[in-house]
Amino acid sequence: MRYVVAEEGEVKVSLYDLCGREVTRLVEGQRQAGEHQVQLDGQALTTGAYLVRMVHGGRALSAKVLVVK
Repeated sequence: MRYVVAEEGEVKVSLYDLCGREVTRLVEGQRQAGEHQVQLDGQALTTGAYLVRMVHGGRALSAKVLVVK
């Protein structure tokens, strides 16, 4: 998955199930401005819908992700 950081700072990207429980944390820490990429290993996940949430600079963005096996 690709994500863009507008300015350098603390970034957290997490994967949640549809009940709002954090399944895994994909990214946590300082990131430079620019485009980044993270690999999601779905081997331990069940087939279904999940939410990816990115928090950076006091803002949060969410996107729906489908895992199909």
